Amino acid sequence: MGNRIDGISAFRIRMPLTRPYHLSLVTLDHFDSILVRIQADGKEGFGESTDIPGYFHETPEDAWDFIERWGSKLLNKDPESIFQEISETEETLSFAATPLLTALEEWLDAKNGRHREEIRLPLLGIVQGESVRDLVADAERLQEQGFGTLKFKVGFKVKEDLERLKAVQKTLNRGVRIRIDANQGYDYDQARAFLTELDPEGIELFEQPLAMDAWDEMSRLAEIKTVPLMLDEAISSEEDLDKIIETGCAQAVKFKLGREIQAHEMRLPG
Repeated sequence: MGNRIDGISAFRIRMPLTRPYHLSLVTLDHFDSILVRIQADGKEGFGESTDIPGYFHETPEDAWDFIERWGSKLLNKDPESIFQEISETEETLSFAATPLLTALEEWLDAKNGRHREEIRLPLLGIVQGESVRDLVADAERLQEQGFGTLKFKVGFKVKEDLERLKAVQKTLNRGVRIRIDANQGYDYDQARAFLTELDPEGIELFEQPLAMDAWDEMSRLAEIKTVPLMLDEAISSEEDLDKIIETGCAQAVKFKLGREIQAHEMRLPG
């Protein structure tokens, strides 16, 4: 007799933040997360997803409904076969499927003895603060902690964004870079004004300045060439990657791990 799932638990968690997380789309004072635990053959697997408004077309309610719909089908089923079934039938629900699929995948890794080697990756630190003074102090603190890349949120008011960014740029130690992220907060005219007046010193790239479907405007924006452009929320399929290659509207993309993007190789212009 093969392995059979003998336990599944799901939890909705509201996790308060120690300070507000400011995005152009929304200001968050907590995270809404969903956790799933799968148990089979004395081993466990855990999965999680956290909702950030504007990042996915699905909601926490969609994810919870998904878990309720599939949960009753899992008991006494083989984890590998159910993982394959969910992957094949629910491929469009990346956010909603993530907690359950990740828990199953982690269980399969444990069952097959696949222990991930410890890998150290450089992380970026997000500069946050209510005032310029707070931002400067946060940027200095993050650099003292060893962060070599800082992330700075814009997409609010162009003039104020530039002033606040300039103050943070003055704190940069040698070799430290800033990644600017607008989270779709600008329209074309605002993004153009921002790029035109931006001092590129120490700036690594400018992430998702426009709305997800603003492909023509992104192409025009890329012609300014102040700093490299990156797309994030706009990327959810291979077709989106093809658009970037065809239009040359960005020099980099970000892959969200909770999204189903199946691309074996991609080369962007430049």
